Amino acid sequence: MEEQLRIFECIVATTQDMMALIDQNYTYQIVNDAYARNFQRAKEEIIGKSFVEIVGEEFMDTIQPHLDRCLQGEEVRYETWFDLGEEQRYYHALYSPYREANKGVTSAVVNIHDITQIKESEQKLYYQAHHDTLTNLPNRMLMNTRLEQSIQQATRKGDKLAVVFIDLDRFKNINDSLGHRAGDSLLEQLAQRLCQQRRKSDTVARISGDEFVVILEDIKDTQHAGMVVGKLMRTFEEPFIIEGRTIKMTSSMGLSLFPDDGTDVATLLRNADAAMYRAKEDGRNTYCFYRKEMTSTVFEYMLLENALREALKKKEFYLLYQPQIEMLSHRCLGIEALLRWHHPELGVVSPAQFIPIAEQSGLIQEIGTWVLTTACRQAKIWLEQKLDFGRIAVNVAAPQIQHGDFIQVVENVLKTTGLPAAYLELELTEGLLMKQTEQNIKQLEKLQGMGIKLTIDDFGIGYSSLNYLKRLPIDKLKIDQSFIRDLPHDTNDTAISQAVIALGYALNLQIIAEGVENEEQAAFLKEKGCHQAQGYFFSQPIPPQQVSALFA
Repeated sequence: MEEQLRIFECIVATTQDMMALIDQNYTYQIVNDAYARNFQRAKEEIIGKSFVEIVGEEFMDTIQPHLDRCLQGEEVRYETWFDLGEEQRYYHALYSPYREANKGVTSAVVNIHDITQIKESEQKLYYQAHHDTLTNLPNRMLMNTRLEQSIQQATRKGDKLAVVFIDLDRFKNINDSLGHRAGDSLLEQLAQRLCQQRRKSDTVARISGDEFVVILEDIKDTQHAGMVVGKLMRTFEEPFIIEGRTIKMTSSMGLSLFPDDGTDVATLLRNADAAMYRAKEDGRNTYCFYRKEMTSTVFEYMLLENALREALKKKEFYLLYQPQIEMLSHRCLGIEALLRWHHPELGVVSPAQFIPIAEQSGLIQEIGTWVLTTACRQAKIWLEQKLDFGRIAVNVAAPQIQHGDFIQVVENVLKTTGLPAAYLELELTEGLLMKQTEQNIKQLEKLQGMGIKLTIDDFGIGYSSLNYLKRLPIDKLKIDQSFIRDLPHDTNDTAISQAVIALGYALNLQIIAEGVENEEQAAFLKEKGCHQAQGYFFSQPIPPQQVSALFA
């Protein structure tokens, strides 16, 4: 027994846990070294003293109820913390009643374990789980919690609140051109600006990529919300400085109001997101309030995007071909490949409806490669059939050029299909002129050097700079059909068409008009010197087997 007691005393003396024995009079009977060190006293200075003398009266209201329960015979466990000047310490306390034979509970055995390190780790993990690692803003999880709390508070007080969904305009261009480190720097700067502009009661969160959400509390009405969002919009007035470069950025913002546009977290966020998409459709760099019809538009967008992802696998895409005719000889100089989509439930979906979705979602890369491959394969078949079709013209979206590996894609397609480059013509959107970079120009020069002809499609609707136009290595301009539709009766259209034709001659470029539907239009264009034309007057878009019949 004596040996066991010595071992037990050794354990108590050397353990890092604070241990003490306190009797019914709140007097210390035994303390170990760890307990004494915590209060910066010798053990002899504590033993025989009252609990309140050592702990201090300020903590008695917190600790004494637990001690009383123990001295009444109950085992007590609890966690507590103490503010020790510049730091806080956290403890787990276990109070166990000590019973003597025939006397009942005479003392409380106190065991206090320092859990500060555990608590700090838990707090760190909690912070990491609820905050964005790049900007230190609340993440989606914490934002949802705070929005739920804001809704409950607004409900009790009868107030309004607003949810603002913020999405950067063309942020992908920053990552693609300057790298992800530059993009991260921009997001960090933006987070700081948004926090500076917010009111104390507001929450700014980053929920993913370049998407932010701001919760505006205590909103009086729509006008008040607009004023607050106007301040947020002003965060983009000053350019961002990234790696020594001055970058001008804009954003699109969507707002939903509680309780007008929703009474729960999911609905308010969904409707604010829908309003943000409308702001993008309205030209970006603006904000838009939610209206009910927006939800159906966004829902339709999501349905089409999901369907597009399956369309290639399910072979729902197909190509039609429209001849391009030389005005003087009426000879076929080319055939444009036109993408079509036949959805099993929606029927034929207009390219004007799904191409923008494909570009925004990034699906245009895969779809564009399929179109190029299919068109070149068909052109190779026509070559083998000895058809004098000229060139196969394929539309290329700006994101395909900007992706960086477009040259490799074209080379692989030509190699796979066996089509000589001289039989390929690429039609580029006029928007590419406004986004030209040295990399884009070099890619176009290389394509032209391979023998591929380059055309600017829909010319006249993109506000092209003539300075840009003269720098690009192109062979042909296509007059947009919107300027052809009312020829020769509309004086504005006649003036624009003649100007584009004259520009083509001045720059030694071929001119082709699209959307020619009647003899009057064709005669006018021929008289003004337009080189080529396509449209229903010559031939509607037709399947490949009918193209073969044209040359029979």
